[in-house]
Amino acid sequence: METMKIKSFSQYFLNPRHWAVLSLPLLLVFLAGLAFPPTHAAAGGDFLKEHNLKVVSLKFFEGPEAAPAHGARSYMAKFPQASTRYIFWELKLEASGKRAAAAPFAVETFWYEPGGQLIKQATEKFTLEKDHLRPWYSHAFGFPVPGQWKPGKYRVVLKIGGKEAASGEFEIAPGK
Repeated sequence: METMKIKSFSQYFLNPRHWAVLSLPLLLVFLAGLAFPPTHAAAGGDFLKEHNLKVVSLKFFEGPEAAPAHGARSYMAKFPQASTRYIFWELKLEASGKRAAAAPFAVETFWYEPGGQLIKQATEKFTLEKDHLRPWYSHAFGFPVPGQWKPGKYRVVLKIGGKEAASGEFEIAPGK
């Protein structure tokens, strides 16, 4: 009868030749990770710096679902609960010079209620036109019927390219 040789665990894994075979795929995966960093790290960037922009202001105004014309907006920090429908943010930027081409970008908006809880998160796409030196952008959150906002101070945070670009507060006051 033949005897079967059984290699022990330690004999197999302590053999340098086996380690070389086992470690090669792991080494290749590691090196590939160094050569190609994760996309989430490279995708953000600082859009404002890259396009020589600075934030001039973040203002709030009330209106129906469609924003009033730029000249017809009444900017406030305190809105009456009984008549408030949609609250719009308006972000005004300033460019240090014209750009070679238009650049698309997105504004991620975080709306926080008076208790600090996130109540709405939205992403809106805009285009930075090449000739605009003082562009502005706006978007809203609210209700078609007035009186549905809870009284208190709300906070809005705007992020561009994953970085906070601006934040501000407005208040909903009880009554008319």
